Amino acid sequence: HEELGEFFGRGPLLNEEDILAAALKLQQQGARNVLVSRGADGAVLLDENGRQHMMASPKGKLVNSVGAGDSLVAGFFLAILTQDYEEALRLGVAAGSASAFKDWLATSDDIDKIILQGVTNK
Repeated sequence: HEELGEFFGRGPLLNEEDILAAALKLQQQGARNVLVSRGADGAVLLDENGRQHMMASPKGKLVNSVGAGDSLVAGFFLAILTQDYEEALRLGVAAGSASAFKDWLATSDDIDKIILQGVTNK
């Protein structure tokens, strides 16, 4: 949400309405899907069909946020190959959260534990 705000010459986008408005602008410029990490507040996806998806992050102790956003994107892209947008976002949020709760990148077992705890829609 910080980089998206900066891209449009603003500060961090702090609410879902502003994030979705910026995501729509990116789509109007040619992006198909816009996935935005909100850190501890989860993630927002505006998919290529215009549907809005919002997923809450699971609760946990932040250990190291380095790589959490990249893990979100990696989990999303892995899942989107075989699943729908909602499930891809769920795996992405689980992967990003699992990495944020570790001192290094999460393993698939770490991600599975997060999914079992329940990553829910907002």
